[in-house]
Amino acid sequence: RSVHVKPKILPPPYDRFGRVLSDEAMVRLTSQSHISLNFSEVQDGLTGEIKRHIRLRDFEIPMSGGLMMTGYQEELSLYYEIGKEIVCYDTPAELLDKCRYYLKHDDEAEAIRRAGLQRALRDHTWANRFQQLFDYMGLKVQP
Repeated sequence: RSVHVKPKILPPPYDRFGRVLSDEAMVRLTSQSHISLNFSEVQDGLTGEIKRHIRLRDFEIPMSGGLMMTGYQEELSLYYEIGKEIVCYDTPAELLDKCRYYLKHDDEAEAIRRAGLQRALRDHTWANRFQQLFDYMGLKVQP
């Protein structure tokens, strides 16, 4: 099915036709966007199978205050409450439906955005991750 949407998109920092954005500019743009789409699909070079992976962007978007909409990947539920802290989709049609929905329901989008930011700040900082690693290894490290 053909879908026609006219999104307002800025070139990503790795776009060969756009300029490289600073970290501060990326955070500002992400936090000001209605929805930040995160495409985490990669193609297996041997089998051609499309796979979704957890990437740094899965933490950067909520940490920047953005409403992250990403393809469903089971492992995401280890890090976020799906539907309350981030939004996931399974198909292109569902992606389009959810984009339209959250663009019309700012209050719900804002609640998810805030919950995602709170979760990221609480659980997904580098300091928190290193502390978890040190605890797992039985190391006593003072913050």
